[in-house]
Amino acid sequence: MKKHLETFSERLLKENSKYGPGSKHNEYVKTIELFEDIYKEKGLYFALALLYDSQYDNKDLVGMMEVLKPGKGKISDIIKESKKEYPDLRVVEVTYENGDKITTSMAADLTDKEIKDYFEVGKEFNIGSVKDLLSKVKSVKIIK
Repeated sequence: MKKHLETFSERLLKENSKYGPGSKHNEYVKTIELFEDIYKEKGLYFALALLYDSQYDNKDLVGMMEVLKPGKGKISDIIKESKKEYPDLRVVEVTYENGDKITTSMAADLTDKEIKDYFEVGKEFNIGSVKDLLSKVKSVKIIK
């Protein structure tokens, strides 16, 4: 059974990531949509297992109930609203003097100039993940 639960959780995370900023509302809408799909395809047991496996607490369940509250509209309309298109993030590859290359995302509305100004050649950044590792920008490549 755990295998099925992990599949549902992975699906939730994967699907939720395409709905723009990670708001709780969008997460709840996606969970409700997934719950409904699983209920139709696999039955109530597995649909409830999704909620259990997701480790939602009572506050989260109340939040989902608020999304479904009578008078808020049909669930299909709520789902459609949560799937609004958001502009794609910019993608930048930064090469540092120590040889590290890091690909990162930046806000969609930034211009090439603003990105290059931020990652100015010679500017020092802390690129360490566990310990501090200071290195200067060697080059910047805007991918998207």
